[in-house]
Amino acid sequence: MVNASGLIFPVHGIPSWYAIRMSQIAVRLSGDELRVLDSAVAEGAFRSRADAVRAGIRLLERGLRETRIAASYHAAYAGAPLSDDETRVLDAAAALAGDAPA
Repeated sequence: MVNASGLIFPVHGIPSWYAIRMSQIAVRLSGDELRVLDSAVAEGAFRSRADAVRAGIRLLERGLRETRIAASYHAAYAGAPLSDDETRVLDAAAALAGDAPA
C-alpha cells in the first residue's frame, strides 16, 4: 500500500514488493480436486498448492498457444488444396501406417 508520502509499506504482513507484483485469487475446488492437488504437493511434484496452480496455468497457456498455432496453419492451408502428387504421397503413407486413405 502507498501512503500519502508515496512510500510503500507492508499490508497484512505481506512484503510490499510481493503485494505489488502478484494478484491473489480465490478458487473453489471439489474434494477430489483438492486431494489431487495436495497429493501432488505431498509427493514433491510442487512446493505448494500455489506452485501447482501456477504450473497448471502455464500448461493451459501452452495448450492455448498450440491451439492458436494449429488454427493458423489450418486457416493458411484450407485455401490451398493438395496437389495430386501430395495426395498420392499421403495415401501411400497412410497405407504404410495401416490406415485406409481418406
